[in-house]
Amino acid sequence: MRVAVSFLRFITASVSLLFVCACNVTEDLPTYAESTIVGEGDLIPNFEVVLTDGTTLDSRDYIGEPLLLILFSPACPDCKMLLDELQQLIDADESLPQMLAVGRDATHDDIVAYADENGYTMPLAPDAQRGVFSLFATNYVPRTYLIGRDGVVEMLAIEYDPSYIPALLERAALL
Repeated sequence: MRVAVSFLRFITASVSLLFVCACNVTEDLPTYAESTIVGEGDLIPNFEVVLTDGTTLDSRDYIGEPLLLILFSPACPDCKMLLDELQQLIDADESLPQMLAVGRDATHDDIVAYADENGYTMPLAPDAQRGVFSLFATNYVPRTYLIGRDGVVEMLAIEYDPSYIPALLERAALL
């Protein structure tokens, strides 16, 4: 009986410690502002990506045209909801700016499989080593950047909220 009570106390203490530690980890996460390196009004940094079809793109290729840059993770449910909504707009032939979706922590094969599984036709590129992501932020996906013709960030949305898509598209139409 004593062994069972001692074991139960040990388990209770271990679980309590786990919850306390988990809460402390969450408290140490940066705010959106603290995690943002490139924000509204900033010029985007130069970067290069290789799309899933093998095409190499440079961020300077988009100067002169608005761009919707999405930094996402295939493991993120909110990212999937955002990409699903954008794909629905593409399928409906909505007027959209050029798009580029860059998959943080994902390899070429990961992104190809993710696109095939979800029916994505937008340009997708892997960012396995976070080379692109780390130019823009330290935490949090999805990040959606509306970039103007001059390469300056016009709007930034962090995380996913379907209400910001119409605002992004309305703003993009004015660029």
